[in-house]
Amino acid sequence: MRKVSKAFTKMLRKIGFELIPVILGILIALLINDYRQNLKEEEQTDTLLENLVGEFAKRRDDMEYIVQSRQQPLLDTIRSYLQNSELPAIELFYKAGGFGFPEVYTISWESTLGSQDINTLDFELLVALSRISSGQKDVEVRSEAFYNFLYSPEMAISDRRVDRKNQLNIIISDFIESEKELINRYNNFISLTDSLQKR
Repeated sequence: MRKVSKAFTKMLRKIGFELIPVILGILIALLINDYRQNLKEEEQTDTLLENLVGEFAKRRDDMEYIVQSRQQPLLDTIRSYLQNSELPAIELFYKAGGFGFPEVYTISWESTLGSQDINTLDFELLVALSRISSGQKDVEVRSEAFYNFLYSPEMAISDRRVDRKNQLNIIISDFIESEKELINRYNNFISLTDSLQKR
C-alpha cells in the first residue's frame, strides 16, 4: 500500500512539474494578450481624441470667424440704426454684409456615440462632450428659429418699425451669446484633452 502511495505521489509531482511550465505559458500568453488589447484601446482612444480635437478646433475657428465677420457687424449696424424708422431691415443686412449661420455638426463625436470607443474615454471628457452636444443643439435650434423669424410673415424684411429692429437686436445678441458659449465648450474640451494626455 505504501509503495502504491509513494509511486502515486511521485507521479503527481512529475505531472505537477510538467504542468507548471504549461500553466505559466498560458498565464504569460494571457498577460501579453491583455497588454496588447490595452495598447490597442489606448491607440484607438488617442486617434479618437485627435479627431475630435481637430473637428472641434475647426468648428470653433469657423464659428469665431462668422461671429466676428458677419454677425457682430450686423448687430452693430442694427444697434446704430435702431431708432431710424426710415431704413428697412433689409438695408441693415446689406450695410453689414449679411448674416452667416455656423455649421456645428461633428462627424467623430456622432460616430463615437454609437461605438464602444466611448467606454474608453475619461469621465471628464464625456461630460465635456455632452456639454458640447447640448451647446450644438442649442445653436442649431436658435439658427432655425432665427431663420424662420427672418422669413416669417410677421417680420417682413422691408419692415421699418423700430420694434422689429429691436427684436432682431435681441435675437442676434442671444444667438451670438449661444455661439460664444459653444466656443468656450470647444476650448474647454481641447484644453482638457491636452491636460489628460500630458499625465
